[in-house]
Amino acid sequence: ARRKAPASALAVSRAVADYGNPYGDPAPAWERLNATADVRPGAEVLYFPDGHAAFREPQAAEATWQVLQHAGITATVLPHWIDAGETLLELGFLEQAHRQARHVVSALRECDTRVVLFSSGDTYHMVAEEYPETLGLSVEGLTLRHTSEFFADLVAAGRLRFKPLDARVTYHDPCRLGRGMGVYDAPRQVLSAIPGLTLTEPPWTRERAVCCGGGGGMPWTNPDLTAAAAENAAAMLALPQPDLIVTGSAHCKSHLASALPEGKVLELAELISGVL
Repeated sequence: ARRKAPASALAVSRAVADYGNPYGDPAPAWERLNATADVRPGAEVLYFPDGHAAFREPQAAEATWQVLQHAGITATVLPHWIDAGETLLELGFLEQAHRQARHVVSALRECDTRVVLFSSGDTYHMVAEEYPETLGLSVEGLTLRHTSEFFADLVAAGRLRFKPLDARVTYHDPCRLGRGMGVYDAPRQVLSAIPGLTLTEPPWTRERAVCCGGGGGMPWTNPDLTAAAAENAAAMLALPQPDLIVTGSAHCKSHLASALPEGKVLELAELISGVL
């Protein structure tokens, strides 16, 4: 199967093998992943950013960290970032994905924090669903949550309060977070808690939301289709004439941003960190 894989897919496999991430970068762009000071024993939550937040959209990872700190949550990260293997699995490298998954599960179990937060629906779905169902790896004993779910709980408990924001905002449902994990209400609950914000919906939303083009390994194997999907999703999300488009994934943010004016799309934590 490896001999039949396209060169672009093989490049991802080699990058993960050689550098530990699908981008082939020597170190994460989010500096906290390279700082031992942010590995904190006994923390309430462990934040596990996906590769895109760690290497391509570090401002989204930092915004998540800032929101947690503002709410008084003690958070930690793994001593070394580990690729969860979702892209490898999508591209058909099952054995390599299984090896990555074993590394992740081992690292999570060695940590004394049992609540794991993901800011990506892809990584969340990979660990929560694909690890036990496809790869046969148990994640029992770990509480796995998307950051939007955790933020919604903090809002309900009065631990997150926001400054007013006079803006029309359309929320984009990432595929794996929505259709994969059923998380639709939590991000909308967080956005609706911001005074002055008007939450709008595109014609196709929730279960029928339009893909940004970032899933299925397409950015590597079919970049033209990815670009077309991003253009289609951006056009759909712009129909309610929002001031901002917010999505629950740094990965989706990058693809939507390629088809929208600069500053038009934000990851959820980026928006709320600006109104704390």
